Amino acid sequence: MANQISYQFEQHDGTVWDHSVSLAERSADSLITEEDHGAEWTRLAYHQCEHCPLSTDQYRDCPLALALKPVLTKMGAAVSHDLVQVRVCTDHREMSVECTMQRAVGSLFGVVSAFSGCPHTRLLRPQARFHLPLSTSEETTARVLGFYLAGQFVRSRHQLPADWSLNGLRELYQNLRKVNRGISSRLKGVANQDAAPNSMVLLDVLAADVAYVLDAYEGELDPLFREFLVEAGDN
Repeated sequence: MANQISYQFEQHDGTVWDHSVSLAERSADSLITEEDHGAEWTRLAYHQCEHCPLSTDQYRDCPLALALKPVLTKMGAAVSHDLVQVRVCTDHREMSVECTMQRAVGSLFGVVSAFSGCPHTRLLRPQARFHLPLSTSEETTARVLGFYLAGQFVRSRHQLPADWSLNGLRELYQNLRKVNRGISSRLKGVANQDAAPNSMVLLDVLAADVAYVLDAYEGELDPLFREFLVEAGDN
C-alpha cells in the first residue's frame, strides 16, 4: 500500500509544479496546535459548511480548506479548460495522461480531501489508499460501492453492526455534497482563475452520480456485474 500519492503538472506554457499527499492518519484535532499557516478564507467561520461538526471556539481553520491552500498557491492562475500533462505516482505505479486542468486538479482534490482531517471525508480514506486517478463516473460508483461494502464486511468480522442496506453510504454522500458546496463557496472568492472552483464542481458531479444510483437505481451497474445475476450452472 502506498505511503503517499504525488501529482506532477506540466502546463503548455512550460510551467511545472507538483503536490504530494501523505496517506498518514490525520484528524482535525491535529491542526489545533499547528502554527498559523492559514489565510482568511481557510478560517472555519468563513463559509463554514452548514453541517460542520467543528466549533469555531475550538478550531481556527477548516481542515479541508487548509489542506487545499498549498495546491491553490502552486496552481496559480490556472484556467479550467487549459490542457495539462499530469503524472500521478505512487510507491508501486505511475500514470501519465493529458487532460484539462480542472479534471486533473479535481482528481488531486479528491485525495487531498480524504486525508485532510475533515470529519465528513474520513470514510473516503480506504478508497483513497487505492486511488484511481481521473476515474470516470462509472468507475467511481463501482469503487464507492465496493469499498463501502468491504468496510461493512470488516465491521461484521469485529462484531460491529454492518450496514448492508447502504443507508450510511447515502448519508455519507449527502454530507459530501454539502462539503463540496461549502468549499466551492470558499474558493470562488479567492481563486485567481476558475480551475479550482470548477474542479470542486466536477467532484460534486461524481458525488451526485453516486447519490443518484443509491437513491434511484435503474440498473446502471447491471452490465458490470452481469455475472452475479446468473445462477451457478447457467450460461
